[in-house]
Amino acid sequence: MTVIISGANYYVQSGPFKHTPQPINYIVFLFWLYFHFMNFFAIPIQFVYRYLVLCKSIKVSNMKFLCFFIPPVVWVLCHTVFFSVNFKISGNDSMVATELLKDWFLESGESDIYLTSLGKSGDFWTQMVSVEALFAMGITYSIIFFCMVKMHIFLRKANSQFSTKTKAMHKSFTRLLFIQGFMPIFSSIGPTFLVCYINVIKGTLVEPTIVLIFLDAWLPVTNAFFTLLVFKPFRIRTLTFLKTRSFKALVSTTYNRSTNAVHPASGYRSRTNFDSHYSGL
Repeated sequence: MTVIISGANYYVQSGPFKHTPQPINYIVFLFWLYFHFMNFFAIPIQFVYRYLVLCKSIKVSNMKFLCFFIPPVVWVLCHTVFFSVNFKISGNDSMVATELLKDWFLESGESDIYLTSLGKSGDFWTQMVSVEALFAMGITYSIIFFCMVKMHIFLRKANSQFSTKTKAMHKSFTRLLFIQGFMPIFSSIGPTFLVCYINVIKGTLVEPTIVLIFLDAWLPVTNAFFTLLVFKPFRIRTLTFLKTRSFKALVSTTYNRSTNAVHPASGYRSRTNFDSHYSGL
C-alpha cells in the first residue's frame, strides 16, 4: 500500500509481510513490483501477435513469440532497478513514517510502522520514476490502440468473406482482447497513473490510494475474474460449474444426514424417512 503526503510516497506492506524487517521487506516489495509492472507492460504482446497473424498473414513461431517479451522484460527490469536505487529508506525514515501514518496503519498492540520504501518529495530522480512509468503506460496503450484500429478495419473489409462460424470466432477474440486490454485501466493503470500524477505535482492523497492500490496489487486476479464473468462463453461455463458443484455438495450433505443417523448407545442405524420411502425398491 502507498500514501502520498506533500509529494512524498510512503510504501507499507500489508498481510504476512507487514512486519518483515529490512532489507527483506524491500526485496520482497521489489519482487512484487517487477511482476506487477510486467502484468500490464506485456499486454500489447497479444495485440501485436493477433495483428501480425490476422492483418499481415505472418506466421509467428514459438521462438518469435517469446522474443516479443524481450522489450517489456528489459523495460520493467530497468524500471525496477531505477526504483530500487531511488526509493530506499535510510536513517529515521521509519520513525517519521510512524508519526505521519499511525492513524491509518497502526493496529492494536503496535507501536512502529515497518516502512518498505520512500519516495522523497521534490527529489528529481524520484519524480523521474513516476514520469517514466507514465511514459511507458502511454506507449503501451498507443500500441494497443494502433493494433485494434488496424484489426477492426481489416475485419470490416473481410467480413463478407467469412463464414458464420469464422465471424463468431473473430467477434469472440475481439471481445476477449478488449477485456484483457482495458480492464487494467480501471483496476491497475488508473490507480498507478493517479499515484504518479499526485507525486509529480507534490500533492497529498491518503484514503483513496489505500482503496485504489488494493485493485492495483491484485491485477492478475481482477483481470482473470472479470474475463470469466464478462466474456459470455466463460461466464456460462463458470456459473454452470459453480452451480453443479454447489448442487452436488448440497445433495451429498443431505444424503449423509438422512442415511447415517446412528444411536450412540447401541450403534444401531435408525430408519429415516429416506429409508422408509425406498425400502420397497
